[in-house]
Amino acid sequence: MKTLVAFLIGIFTLNTITSQDLKVQDSIKVQNTSTVQDTLFDFTEDAILINGVPVNVGNIILPGDLDQVKSLFQSFIKEQLKEKMKEDDGVLILEENVVNQVTEKRGDLLAYIYNQNDKVSLNVGYKLGYDVYLNSAQYPVEFNRLKDFINYFTYYYYSEYLPGYIKEQSKNLKVLKKENSSAEKSIKSATKENKKLTKAINKNKKELIDYDTKISSATEQEAKTTLTTKQKEINKEIADNQTTIDNNTKLIEAKQARITNLKPQIESVTANINTSQLTLIEVRSKAKTFHSIGK
Repeated sequence: MKTLVAFLIGIFTLNTITSQDLKVQDSIKVQNTSTVQDTLFDFTEDAILINGVPVNVGNIILPGDLDQVKSLFQSFIKEQLKEKMKEDDGVLILEENVVNQVTEKRGDLLAYIYNQNDKVSLNVGYKLGYDVYLNSAQYPVEFNRLKDFINYFTYYYYSEYLPGYIKEQSKNLKVLKKENSSAEKSIKSATKENKKLTKAINKNKKELIDYDTKISSATEQEAKTTLTTKQKEINKEIADNQTTIDNNTKLIEAKQARITNLKPQIESVTANINTSQLTLIEVRSKAKTFHSIGK
């Protein structure tokens, strides 16, 4: 009972962690999602059918994949209760046990986990008897303890989940920054080439004026033909250079538009990584605190 009281005191002193939306475009394979903090303590009570049987549960939605949530919940229960859950027909069950963190009544702890809208739905119930489950109406105190117990698991979960999540987002950020850097280099190179070609065109135009004068003053047809041929070559060079300038200009505009598009993505992913790192520090601290309280 001393452990339970200490656990409850600890969980009611938790600070709320702020959230920040993350939106990533389709340019790279980054899943569109809100920050992990959005789901912390997103607890709801629900009545669901598990294998055709109505069950009252405490529900929380988590990021990650189903196998990861299932594995970590099993590890959490084993660490907290020193018992191993069994899986029966897709449901994790700990039969005929007393979960002191929730109630002094003996019962079956069960967890039904499934995928929901790119996230994972964790549903935890406590069966007291035939078709009798903890609920807020009949067992308000004990159901509130179940809620605290599930919320405590979220700290445990995020302390394990966030390092991989941060690593994945850091890789995504690296891809975005690399693409941004490549676009900037392309703009710099194209701008430099355009400047060089513009200078060459201006020089060629002055040469054309000189050739007009030379052709007008030439007395022999052979000389005029030679000068005219050279003049055509210069005109072609000007046209080719102008085509390259036009293509470079289009490239510059496209790369500038891409950089404009990348900027909010980079800022958003960076902010999400920073927020997640702070959250990781917070949840590890709380998880460690509760672990110490539980001893």
